[in-house]
Amino acid sequence: GLYAGMMDEGQKREYSDRELLVRYIRGVAPFRKSIVLISLFIFITTIAETVNPLLIGIAINELSNINSNPLVILAAGGLYLILSILLWIMFLLRRKEIGKFVPFFLEKLRMKIFDKLQEQDMSFFDKHLSGKLNTRVSNDALDFGNTTLLLADTFGNLLISLMTFSVLLWLNLTLALVTLIAIPFIFLLVFSLRGVVKIVSRAYRKAIGSVNAAMVESIEGIHVSKSYGQESTVSKQFKETNRQYFKAGFRITAVTHMWRPLLEIIASITLFV
Repeated sequence: GLYAGMMDEGQKREYSDRELLVRYIRGVAPFRKSIVLISLFIFITTIAETVNPLLIGIAINELSNINSNPLVILAAGGLYLILSILLWIMFLLRRKEIGKFVPFFLEKLRMKIFDKLQEQDMSFFDKHLSGKLNTRVSNDALDFGNTTLLLADTFGNLLISLMTFSVLLWLNLTLALVTLIAIPFIFLLVFSLRGVVKIVSRAYRKAIGSVNAAMVESIEGIHVSKSYGQESTVSKQFKETNRQYFKAGFRITAVTHMWRPLLEIIASITLFV
């Protein structure tokens, strides 16, 4: 097809997870102040989200007593309201700090990619389509910024899990030990799906690049295709490229949405056992 030779690229460099992590840490190092504040807000949020259910339990236990103490109920309710307001404030401050951090991080990343492109010679642009290069500057950089947000949310969820488990140890040691049974299976699930996610995400990014490349080449070569009456051929080939993009998007959506049901299955089996 028209795009067949264009879509073939040379072997790309492969980086280990450690190399990528070191590069990421170096990239976010100038924004260490925002990262520290975001971590602090997440920590405060974790404490509030852990204490709130305990306050509800104290209030319910007090209400179930015959000789309940209204002061205890009012104190628990008041603290719950204060912590709920604190949670809202922490969420607002965290999003505000992320708004200061991520856009400037993305701007710096895009400019770094753009400067690297400017340093390449003409042979580089003969081997790589402009549409795919544009995907690297725009789509891939944006996805990397979204990864930064996901890392912050993951860190917060991990803290909540640790503090919840600590409370569970304090309340019921047996139930806490039963919960530990599921942890090896969760790690096994994470590491087994990790390879699948990497494969489908790379295929998805490649499909986005192919669509952008096909679109740019079609527009830039519109005079040639019209001069030789190749509009229908170009349209069919772009339709096939778009179909591949749809398949890649469907696969990555299916894989990423498998996590929660599988985790719920593991949790249900653990509770059943």
